[in-house]
Amino acid sequence: MGDIEIGVIWVPRYTHKKIKIMKNKDLFVQKMSRIEGKLKTIRVMTTRQGTTAKDIHNLLDQIENEMNDISSMIDRESTGVYNR
Repeated sequence: MGDIEIGVIWVPRYTHKKIKIMKNKDLFVQKMSRIEGKLKTIRVMTTRQGTTAKDIHNLLDQIENEMNDISSMIDRESTGVYNR
């Protein structure tokens, strides 16, 4: 069906079955907070002299890693790994 917006990312809505909340919900929230912090850092960095494209790319790589971790958590959740 539709998507649910969480901060700055889109998470697919699982409407075909009920799923239990992730066992490691706190880790999910921590990762979201880290992404939010890194995005704020990028905003500030772009206003400062001396910020290089490499600096921004490094932060974007870190954000991408966090997003991959979150995506894996969602995949595990949808396949029932946490529901055993």
